[in-house]
Amino acid sequence: MYPFKKALIVTVLISSNLFLFGCGSSSDATEDEDVITYEDSYIQFYNAVPNSKSTAVTLIDSDETESYLGQVSYSRATGLNTIPANNEYVLSLSYLDDFGKEEVFNEQAIELKEGQKMVAIFTGSYDNPDIVSVVYDRYDLEDEFRLYFTNVTSKTAQLEILIADAGDTIDEASLIGDFNFGGVIESDKFDLAEYHFFIRNLDTGEVIFDSENITFNFSTQYLIVLKDAFGPSQSKIAMDVIGNTSSVFEFDDLDSLAQFRAYNTIENLTSIDLSIDGSTPLTIEGLTPLNMTEFQTVEFGDYQLNVTSQDSEIVVDDSLLTLNQNESKTVIIYQDQNQIISALDFTQYIIPSSYQHNVDIVNLIEDYEDLDVYFVKSDETIDTATEYAVGIDFTERYTRTLNSNLYTILLVHENDNEQRKLLARLDDVALGTTSGLVLIADDADPSIGGYKLTLVE
Repeated sequence: MYPFKKALIVTVLISSNLFLFGCGSSSDATEDEDVITYEDSYIQFYNAVPNSKSTAVTLIDSDETESYLGQVSYSRATGLNTIPANNEYVLSLSYLDDFGKEEVFNEQAIELKEGQKMVAIFTGSYDNPDIVSVVYDRYDLEDEFRLYFTNVTSKTAQLEILIADAGDTIDEASLIGDFNFGGVIESDKFDLAEYHFFIRNLDTGEVIFDSENITFNFSTQYLIVLKDAFGPSQSKIAMDVIGNTSSVFEFDDLDSLAQFRAYNTIENLTSIDLSIDGSTPLTIEGLTPLNMTEFQTVEFGDYQLNVTSQDSEIVVDDSLLTLNQNESKTVIIYQDQNQIISALDFTQYIIPSSYQHNVDIVNLIEDYEDLDVYFVKSDETIDTATEYAVGIDFTERYTRTLNSNLYTILLVHENDNEQRKLLARLDDVALGTTSGLVLIADDADPSIGGYKLTLVE
């Protein structure tokens, strides 16, 4: 067990120079009007470490009674948990190792007063964990909301936050404040409405982020976390909005680019060419079978996707490919049993990951109504495997999150009598260092069993 680490507690105090008188704020509001009406304390946990395992959160009181708060992966939060005020607690973070044993990797001593809410934010890494805790008083609000901001990005520059009514420009925006890593800003109260946010580099004055419009419907206090964005975003910043539930809403830079890549599963075509028409016309030439392109960066938008064979025949005509801001998509080019060639696309979450990996499973086999995939560790059989995906239909995509380990991957069909047929397997598969893996179940030459599994990074 790790020794206690003193939590970095950032207690937000109202400061008159943070009051705003634009963008729908209540110009006659004063702090004296805010009365704490809650007798208990409240706690949430948010995971801000992209390279992390799914983290279990437990609260231990002075009598060593444990309360399980939830389990959260990257960019996710627990629900709001109510706890007795003015007590000392230990916040414990743990994960399950490869053998199902709980491993505690961080413990923090905390204490909350009556009416206070804490959002404990896991930052750093599993090798050097830390918790930034944002603490503020809860108030009853009527037809208004209040915002708290914290910065857990890797940006070293001081950042400014500005708020504007939906449709307003930077010139019409109001300054909320500025901060760097671990800093916290509190806003005044605002009328329930739709707003957007600008982030500006304080040193250069450059606007580096303009959020999508965000609708605030509930009279409550929100925490907005500035975090690192992965993928094609130029600003490399995204915003997570956290209320009093486990739902976390992510908002990207309105002007972010998008990216896509393509994989050719068709072995009887020497090569194919892909072209997209839209904001950024682009052509990929000579994509040979069983190969994946690099990610291609384009403007976000709706594109027409066309695929041409080596004989200049159009085999996929005007398929719609929609790419949203900071979105990463993979396009699978495949052929069905009627020799019809089609394109299948899906979004992938591309983040660095040493501990957990998202695997997107795609079934391109028509011979069976559905198929099952099992990820079997060295001390397991298919009957005891804890990681699997069952009932995957033709052209269906299923996402599974796996811990780093050595797996045997089994492709199985189970009939109505619960008898299994092994169709294909991959042995001794070690997952890589990214989360965007694709596992494709496809037809193969009868000489090797008629079916195959292919894992593509």
